[in-house]
Amino acid sequence: MNGNVKLTENYCYLELPENSGGRQIVKCYKIGGIPYTFDEIPEFMQSDPEIQLDADTSNEYDMDEMYRYSCYLCEEEMHPLMWDLTGFVENFEEVPDA
Repeated sequence: MNGNVKLTENYCYLELPENSGGRQIVKCYKIGGIPYTFDEIPEFMQSDPEIQLDADTSNEYDMDEMYRYSCYLCEEEMHPLMWDLTGFVENFEEVPDA
């Protein structure tokens, strides 16, 4: 069975708590356009013009939104880090390590 849902990733701004650095660029992972996790990137990558352009042209999130999206995906049993979606997600092998 070939899935019709696709995993994507891009750089975006994420508003982190002040004690965690505030607003910064992160690598955001999405399923069907819904963010489900992110990786913080090193300081030197934050100033890369291509990464900044990607972040500037992408949606911005905060931790509350990330939590709500993650909960929604869990309720639908569609969170790639929680369920094996092989066969439903076209490129499931691209799920980042937990």
